Order: sequence, then C-alpha cells, then structure tokens
Amino acid sequence: MRRILCALCVLCVLGGLGVPLAGQAALKQVGSFRVPADTVELRGNYAFVAGGHTLTILDLSDPSSPKKAAEYAFPEQIWSFRLVGSYAYVAANFYGLGILDVSNPAAPKLRASIKTPGQAKGVAIVGTTAFVADHMSGVDIIDLASLDKPTLRGSFFVDGYARDVAASSRFAFAVDAPTGLYVLDPARPGTDEAVGQVQSAAAPQMIDVMEQGGRVIACLVGGGALQLYDVTDPAKPVLLSSFKTPGGRPARIALDGARGYIADGREGVQIVDLSNPSSPVLIGSVKTALPARDVAVGGGLVVAAVGMGEGNEEVVVLR
Repeated sequence: MRRILCALCVLCVLGGLGVPLAGQAALKQVGSFRVPADTVELRGNYAFVAGGHTLTILDLSDPSSPKKAAEYAFPEQIWSFRLVGSYAYVAANFYGLGILDVSNPAAPKLRASIKTPGQAKGVAIVGTTAFVADHMSGVDIIDLASLDKPTLRGSFFVDGYARDVAASSRFAFAVDAPTGLYVLDPARPGTDEAVGQVQSAAAPQMIDVMEQGGRVIACLVGGGALQLYDVTDPAKPVLLSSFKTPGGRPARIALDGARGYIADGREGVQIVDLSNPSSPVLIGSVKTALPARDVAVGGGLVVAAVGMGEGNEEVVVLR
C-alpha cells in the first residue's frame, strides 16, 4: 500500500541542479510551496495535488511564487486522480469515484459521485466509461453517459489485487499484484473477460500509456523497474524491455511525448528517452534532497513530490 505524503512543497528541494546526460539540459529548482500531498498532476498554470482527503489546486502562473487557488476535501483518502477535460476523476478509497468540476480552478465543485464495491485506488476514462481499480472487486466499470448519474455496469475480476488503470484512445489497461496486465474494451457490454492479458509483469504498482506513430506502449512501474509492453494488438501484449532505474525503487512515471520522467526514490527524478521502447535510454537525472514519490510534467515545468512521511514532505518544481 502506497504511503500517503502529508505535506508537499511544490518547487523546492533539489540542491539546485539536474545532471545532464546525452545532451539533456539541466533542470533547476524554481520555488516551493507546502501543502498536504501524495500525487500531483499539471494542467496549464495549475498543479493539482492530492494529499490525505484533500485535492489542492495551486496557481503556478509565477512558478517562483506559487499560490493556493482552492481545495476540495473528500470523506475518504484520495489514492489517485485523473484530469480529463474540465473534470478531476478522483479515486477516494471507500467513498468510491468522485467527479469534480475544475473548469474554474478557484472554485472546484462536486458534479457527482458513485460508491464502488470496495476501495477505489485508480481511475481511467475512455470516452464515456470510467474504469476504477478496486482493491476488492477488481476493475469497476462505470457508465458516465450522464455525468450527473454515473451507473455501475459491473466489475471485471482480476487474478490478484488491482493496483492502477490507464487509458489509450480506445482501451483501458489495468495492472494487479502480483503479475497481471489486462486490456479492457469499453465497447464490450459484458465484464467477464479481457480483450487481452498477460501474467508476466513484475509486481506492477502503476501504469500509464503512450501512443506514438501508430504504436501503443503500456508503461508499468514496479518491481524496481520500468516495464514496457507493446499493446498495439490488445489481444497480444508483448514485453519489449525492462529498465532498471538507478535508485531501484521507482514509484511513478509521467509521460511527455517520448520522454518518461520517473520518480525514483532516493535517486530523485530520472529522465528516460522512450523513443525506442525496446531500448530505453537514461538522458538525465535530478537528485532530490528527499526521496521522489511522484512526478508530473507540462508547460515547461517538472513537479516532483518528495519525502519520507512524518510531515517532512515537499514537492519540487523544476524548469
């Protein structure tokens, strides 16, 4: 179970400099902000930060002087969230799925919610369907045709414990502990089978997906490595490579085109060229003062949540 970071300081740690490799320019810290935090995403001039029960929105219009724009508290712990369109889809433990309207970042409003069968830990959106990683029921499939009245269509039972879900333009991808990768199709009315699946992943904890030149690559983090699967043919996922990170404890990845930014524990943030997913190349790194637990990238900024718990967490924003 992922430990919750209690406080975040967006933009601050680093010792100041990133290490450039293979021509990659160094990143530098630009500022800091303290706020409860576990996971972070970037959207335009705003950082969305979840910590404990609260989703906090930070205004980064001036990255050297971030300001809190708003916050919204859920009844349960937020495990993760996804920003899609004008909404934040929030996986909030036993509360289930919350749909938060963030079209006005200064005044987020709850649009709707739905109780899932167990603990909601991850969420992905494909069209008008939400896929929720549920610790107890597998992957819950929720119809969002009416955002005001989300409806549970059923659950897909995975072999282990569902950890996370991600989406491409057509499919959802789920991982479970100890070894599963599953491809799910929102167009299928039933929930009793996957389009494709393998049981070859190494302790996957989180997943994201990139689409490049007609290929679809699932990026799994867990087991001390970044594991890349070609899922272009969803019925036949193929392991392309397993990239051991320098720190050996990668937690999450953020994708920016063909680059992956990996939160890698005590070794900070690793920057990996994924243009050839069969042979990832480390092109840069940033050593953070505290272990890196999460990372987000966008708008020329890289933001990493760092810390070891017990109230000493920060989030660093680099540029």
